[in-house]
Parts: sequence; structure tokens; C-alpha cells
Amino acid sequence: MIISKANLERSFSRAAATYDDAALFQKQCAEDFAAWLAVRSACCPHRILEAGCGTGQLSLRLHRLFPTAQFLATDLAPGMIRFCTEHFAGTPIHFQVHDFDLPFPVSGIDLAVSALSLQWSRNLRIALEHFHLALRPGGEFFAAIPLEQSLARVRELFHEENAVFRGPDLPTLSQIEHALNGLFHNLSMETLRYTEDYPDLHSLLRSMHRNGTSGGNTGTPVSVLKEVIRNHREPCPAEYQVVFLKGLRT
Repeated sequence: MIISKANLERSFSRAAATYDDAALFQKQCAEDFAAWLAVRSACCPHRILEAGCGTGQLSLRLHRLFPTAQFLATDLAPGMIRFCTEHFAGTPIHFQVHDFDLPFPVSGIDLAVSALSLQWSRNLRIALEHFHLALRPGGEFFAAIPLEQSLARVRELFHEENAVFRGPDLPTLSQIEHALNGLFHNLSMETLRYTEDYPDLHSLLRSMHRNGTSGGNTGTPVSVLKEVIRNHREPCPAEYQVVFLKGLRT
């Protein structure tokens, strides 16, 4: 599925005000990822780049870890950047609208980080090349990327109704490893699993709409969507598999 960046931008901008209330697993993942990074980072970064900052859940934790660092946090969605600029006023974090499918406006970065956002890239290899260019030689790159096994039950429910779930196409671990090849070395990875419980499919999909992770995708006729929801009123889990990874710029 080709990602519509215009739809993605609108979806996350619209969700800026409701994201934190609806982003359940994302909050826990940000906390876990920050702790994972803190143990494995060998540098004391002077300059930090974060891509896909959202409402700043990870930004806040990174700032606490490295309070004296110069910090640029970026996101595709202007609504998210406006939210962060307001809520992080008075901190040294600078927020800027930017799409990581394009080269970053900075270079010589010591630490580059992206959590739960690279799945939205149109070409993961190209996005990773942009991180590579932004980092200094030997600079650290950390990412948390949801894997294709995520939301398997939701996809099954749609398939049972001969419908297509219009969520993001998530990468496999081998695809991620292939995209990293030649750009980063000394790779370390760990896969974590998360589960959210919802009373029914409708509640799960509504939560995804409120946190923007539906991606603003269209294509499922409303009548079909209503039928899928009507036929599945039983409890519905949202399961996620996320790979945490670290590499050093070659």
C-alpha cells in the first residue's frame, strides 16, 4: 500500500489533542525504549535528533536523560509540532516540521532516535540513509519499529469479512536488517510484545482514529466497515511486536 503523506499529516495533526489519551501501548513503549536506550547509549550527546516526535512522549524522556544537549525534534504533522511547541515551552528542545523521507536539515548529530514512526516511511532504506547522513561518523542511531505481526487479530477479522484492513504495511525484521545494511554497524536488537484489550473491534478502531495511527487511510467502504464492526462485538485485543535497535553510523 502506497502511503499518502497528505492523509498521514492530516490524521496525526487532527489527533494531536487526543493522542495522549488514546495512545496506550505507545506510552509504555516510549518508557521502555527510553530505558533501553539509557542502558545502551555509550555517548554523552551534545546534539540529538528525534524524528517522528508526536506529542513528545519520548522527547521528554530524552531531555531528562540528556538535559544539556542541543535537541531537534521533528514530525511530519504540523499539528503535533504546534502541540509540542506549546507544551514544551521553556525547554531547550526545538521542534520542526519535517518528513524523514527527505534529508534532515542538520548534520554532525551525536544521537539520532525514532520511535514508532519509521513504519510510515515510503522507503525505509532511503529514510535510514537520511539518518546516516545526519549523524557524525560513529554517531548512535536508536529506533523502535513495529513489526508485521502487529495487529494480526484485527487483520484476521477484516479478512473473515472479505475486507482489507487499511492500517500501515509493517516491515518484517529481515526487511529492517536489509535496510540497515552498510549504513550502521555493531547492531543490537530486541523484540518486545505489547497487548491492549478492547471490549470490541469498534472501540479499538476508534482508539486508532483518536491517536492518528489509522494513518488517514481510506478505501474501505463505509457499509463494509459497519458490517465488520457489527459482526465482531466480542472483546478484541490489539497486539504489537516492536523491535528496539541500536547501530553506529559507519
